[in-house]
Amino acid sequence: MAGFKQTLLQDQAVTANVRVSTQQAHRAGSQKGKALPILLPLPTEDEFGNLNANSDSVHWSFRFRRMMVCALAIVALNPGSPCLRSAAYRSSNATKSNHESRTRTRCSNLPPKNMTAHLTLQRFLVTAALLLSVPVGTLQAEAPTLTIIRQHGVLRIGNEMVFPRLNFKNPTTGENEGFMADLARALARRILGDEKKVEFVLTNDETRFEDLQRGAFDVLIDTTPSNLEKVKVADFSGESFRAGSALLVKRGSPIKTIDDIKPDTRVAFVTANPDIKLIKEKAPRAVYLQFENDEDAVKALVNGQADVFTQVVTHLYAAATTNPGYVPTGRFTTKFYRIAYPKGDTEFGAYLNDFLKQMRDSGEYDRLFDKWFSAYGGNTVR
Repeated sequence: MAGFKQTLLQDQAVTANVRVSTQQAHRAGSQKGKALPILLPLPTEDEFGNLNANSDSVHWSFRFRRMMVCALAIVALNPGSPCLRSAAYRSSNATKSNHESRTRTRCSNLPPKNMTAHLTLQRFLVTAALLLSVPVGTLQAEAPTLTIIRQHGVLRIGNEMVFPRLNFKNPTTGENEGFMADLARALARRILGDEKKVEFVLTNDETRFEDLQRGAFDVLIDTTPSNLEKVKVADFSGESFRAGSALLVKRGSPIKTIDDIKPDTRVAFVTANPDIKLIKEKAPRAVYLQFENDEDAVKALVNGQADVFTQVVTHLYAAATTNPGYVPTGRFTTKFYRIAYPKGDTEFGAYLNDFLKQMRDSGEYDRLFDKWFSAYGGNTVR
């Protein structure tokens, strides 16, 4: 990181020198000796804070862009440019006769031969310099995701790391564990040949798509469904995990599906889950206990105040992990989770779908599912 910053500062110094020398050139060629401003919004060190500074590709991409901006600034605004030559020419004729001087002035205000072509070239070069000054992170987002992953030599996975059995950092070992974590390792093995070449990046529900857009990670493998708003900022693979609302009951309970909910059945639910309306339609005379969070609802179930708790299966797996005497059952809605990846990278989307298909065809997907969910009645809500 220190070497990268040193290079950054050196390149900034080169850019500063270009600005000074170009301004001096303007002063030398300008009739009134006033410097013309050079407005090239060159990237600063702050814009590179989120990049992998150890990546050679990022390092040299940065240096190349710096050099190109400097070179284009020199070519586009050098003292030999048509505008400066025209100004110097007008100044050199100031001592001639009034009649000749006025004639020269009028003529010099007209575009000289090939001036239009020169100005067009100048505008092109300055525009190219501005484009090259776009932050590397922006340029990276437009490159094929597979290429970026292979250049980095690591697959960066965005995940909230909040659901046991799915992706959760073990506080004892520091390792990420769960179905989604193993799915990410399988993807790293396919892309890079080594399942250990994976890095889990913590994100959250509010910023995860912004994080994906700005390149904080390569893909989002999490409890991520797609909808009309999300597809505006990211693309999605086919199904990576099937979720939906289900029931959590005590082992051995006669309640297996929502059809088993009777008029006297006590049903705990959380306000945020809209699927409770389906149970109410099915069993309008049951007793409904509303809670604001999972913890209180599960506590009511464990303490015998409720007979069943309904919630999305990912939440039920988390509850079953900490309450071994309870298991999920009877999924009655369907929600597909998918892998989110950078918008517009259709090549990578096809690659992900082929990866998921091969995982299922080979039986690897089933093996991972059984590993993490079979002990918690996973196949009853699959």
